[in-house]
Amino acid sequence: MSDSFIGATTSPTITILNPDHVLLSLLSCLELAADHPDRELDHETQADLLRLAYHLTQACFEKNAAETAALED
Repeated sequence: MSDSFIGATTSPTITILNPDHVLLSLLSCLELAADHPDRELDHETQADLLRLAYHLTQACFEKNAAETAALED
């Protein structure tokens, strides 16, 4: 990581080309953690992962809407 990131106040932005694949993988990981109590996630990690799942779901909706609109044109 370069020095320009030290003390940065904004989060880096990433682009996910297949949010539906990432969302399915994330949900599988959450399910696996729920099925194994010894792998329980702390509250903060759960909240972060659920926030990520929400944003991925929104990205899937946007991607699907764009693909549908392109087909209708």
